[in-house]
Amino acid sequence: MAKDIQCKVRNIISEIEEKAADGDYIYRGEREWHEQVSSSLWRELHAHDGDKVNYNLIQESHLRDVRRYGEDHHPDDFELASKLQHVGGNTNLIDFTKCHLVALFFACDGSYDKPGRVILFEQTDDKRSRYKIKVPQCPRHRVTAQKSIFVQHEKGFIEEDDIEEIICIRPSFKQPILTYLREKHCIYTQNIYNDLQGYIKHQEIHHKAYSEYRRGQLIRFYSIVGIASIDGIALTDVAIERHSKAIELNPDFVEAYFDRAHVYLLIEDFDKAIEDFNRAIELNPDHAYTYVQRGRTYRRKGCDDRAIKDFNRAIELDPGDAFVYVQRGEAYFNKGCDDRAIDDFRRAIELGDNSVRGHLEAAQIRRSRCRRG
Repeated sequence: MAKDIQCKVRNIISEIEEKAADGDYIYRGEREWHEQVSSSLWRELHAHDGDKVNYNLIQESHLRDVRRYGEDHHPDDFELASKLQHVGGNTNLIDFTKCHLVALFFACDGSYDKPGRVILFEQTDDKRSRYKIKVPQCPRHRVTAQKSIFVQHEKGFIEEDDIEEIICIRPSFKQPILTYLREKHCIYTQNIYNDLQGYIKHQEIHHKAYSEYRRGQLIRFYSIVGIASIDGIALTDVAIERHSKAIELNPDFVEAYFDRAHVYLLIEDFDKAIEDFNRAIELNPDHAYTYVQRGRTYRRKGCDDRAIKDFNRAIELDPGDAFVYVQRGEAYFNKGCDDRAIDDFRRAIELGDNSVRGHLEAAQIRRSRCRRG
């Protein structure tokens, strides 16, 4: 991420932290500006029932029905409501979080053409009583990850005068903020929605991402076999676009980063290729072949020392791959480290790669000449 973008993102985070510095605050992130800071039950029924409704009583009625479906082991209405809330049911609970960064994630996660907002709500004794602010005592995975705390009021929404601050998030900042939260704080979709319901909720996104990835793979194949363009459009550009779309839909798509890196290699954009290999390694640090490919890219940039570090790591992860020894041997040979190159070429031959015998002979000849000289 560019430094100026990082600076702007940090400024937004600092603004939230400064406004919350002198109080006991909880936070809510909304991807769009709704009419009220409200519960899902209020949003479902308000248009029909108006304001003169006690939504807590409606919730109690819903929970009696829920218990008929095998949830009668939950004696506490609040605990059952919090469970229902996180599997997609409508309740009178309003989700807040004790972490401002989690709220910022929710303010940016979706509706990328509309402004989002982070709501700051100070916990005073009066508000705790009126809004029944409460943390679940038996939290599920997602409640823990989101640091959830719930607010509920019989009106179904928070009075405007009780909200201390609202921070607007411009649409153009949403994606950079999500990237920053992922890279700097490990806050991203799979961590926030870390249960089966979370996967189901985002299943369509995963499918779309995979579809874009497969299109990118196919287009890259056409480029490799020699088809440079169609209708004047470079296929490498199209492949990058498809893989980028897959990554936009699913920022944890390791294979999309890996394949996009190879498209960048086709057009010799080594720096962008290395960026994608870096991201693939962050997401899957134990995949030996990614280190091999990043090492080969460093070699093409003339950075043999950095390449050797990657080959070393690949060998630690998979010591039986002859190809890595060939690659490291060539890097050592290029640096003039003939003894190490010879050791690697011999190891590659032991592992069954006889094509490297010419490399071995060249390293041995040069070593003999250096010793005679």
